[in-house]
Amino acid sequence: MTQIATAFSSYAQVSSNYKCLQRFFRHFDIDTREFVQAVIAIMDCSQKWVLSNYQTQWQLGKHTYNILMLGIADQAIPIVWQMLPKKGNSQTAERIDVMEKFASLLGHQRVGYLTADREFVGKQWFKYLSANWGFRIRIRHTDLIGDERQYLPGNVVFSNLTIRHLLKYIACPAKVSRLS
Repeated sequence: MTQIATAFSSYAQVSSNYKCLQRFFRHFDIDTREFVQAVIAIMDCSQKWVLSNYQTQWQLGKHTYNILMLGIADQAIPIVWQMLPKKGNSQTAERIDVMEKFASLLGHQRVGYLTADREFVGKQWFKYLSANWGFRIRIRHTDLIGDERQYLPGNVVFSNLTIRHLLKYIACPAKVSRLS
């Protein structure tokens, strides 16, 4: 809204325009489906989308605002989000809810893969992603990778790879699944 407030063609100060926008949007509900359709209409849809799963938490006075979001990475626009009623990291069920909300709005067809940071890990989460989405998630070197028979830390699984090879695996996530 700050950027919009600077674009007003009036003699009022930017802070006045900002307050005017706040008053306007205070009683304005944004329909998620219409919002998403408007965002998609202005995007370049020639490439598969890279989704980004992220979370932010703000403490304003006595209130904590914890938001789990899913957006299209190259546009840096959250498409779906969920307010979490707690502090701390999201749980697998909450992440799946956000992914399913996205799928109900836009489907899977245009999605290349999901990317997320290393707090978005877990056995059930990876099982869900493996069955439904392509993904590339950063892991800690101590995270265990394997199957029912054997688990090894990430630094051991990937220890034989050079930087050049690691970049190939980053570019092609299917190769990573063959390693584990």
